[in-house]
This record gives sequence, C-alpha cells and structure tokens, in this order.
Amino acid sequence: MKRLLAMTLVFILATLVGAQGDSSRVTPAQQAAMLERNRELLKATIDTGLELTSDNGPLDRAKLCTTLAGKWSDAIRSAASSKETSRVHELGKHFETVIDRGVVSNLRDARSKIESGSKLESELRQRSDEAIKVLEKLESDLAGPQEFEPVRKQIHAGRDKLEKATKLDKR
Repeated sequence: MKRLLAMTLVFILATLVGAQGDSSRVTPAQQAAMLERNRELLKATIDTGLELTSDNGPLDRAKLCTTLAGKWSDAIRSAASSKETSRVHELGKHFETVIDRGVVSNLRDARSKIESGSKLESELRQRSDEAIKVLEKLESDLAGPQEFEPVRKQIHAGRDKLEKATKLDKR
C-alpha cells in the first residue's frame, strides 16, 4: 500500500511539473514560471509522500492524504478565482487521484480491519468527515461557473466514494 501511494504521488508530481499547456509551445521561461507557481504544492506532495513511508496504519495515512487534499483544493480554489479554467481542470484530475488513491483507499482498508462499535470506528468516521468537509467546501466554492462543472462532478463522485468507503459490509 505504501509503495502504491508513493508511486501515485511521484506520478502526480511528474505530470504537474510537465503539464499546464502544450509543451511544444511552452518556452523555458514559461516552464520556470509554472514550476514556481506549483512549488508549494510540489513541496507539500513530496513531504506527504515521505511521511507516508513511516507507516502508522490506514487511518493515519488517510489523515495525511486529507491534509494534502486540502492543499490541492486551495490551489484549485486559487486557480478558479484567477479564472484559469484549464488549470482548475488539470489540478482537479490530480486532486481526484489524491482522494481516490490516498483517502478513499486508506479508509476502505481501515474499514475492513475495524469492528463495528469499536473506538477505532469513531476515528474512522472522524477521518471520513474531515475529508468530506474538504470536498464539500471545494465543491461549494466552484459552484456557479459552468466551466468548472466537470470538476465539481468529480468532487461530488469523490464524496460518494468516501461515504461508501466507511460503510460496514453486510455479509
């Protein structure tokens, strides 16, 4: 699980560094500007990846990934307020990856190991609620402009996945 998360974060970093436009028409100066704009997000993603290597279990990993998702949502919100539609869409795809492969997968893993009614179940619900708040705020902040609707739909789908991830399977 740790290896998958680390590989996912490396993939996100690689695409973030080289993305945001047709690379055949992006000058070195433009690439430098994009890298500078993404620097804090890259740093947060790398730092989270490093923290994920000290495995403290799926609930702690979910918390780390939720914190990272909060930073990605801040970047999306900033791009939206600057009317950078293509950046919102691009960051939204990476945000979805952080939610799916970071938060949802860890909560699902935790759910499979936690007994109903246990103390850890309340912590599981707390982790889920924290992540849902990040998603709800971003979804609300992107409401209105039609060009952000695909990203809002991704966020809403992520919320549904989060809610399902913490439900107890009835066998």
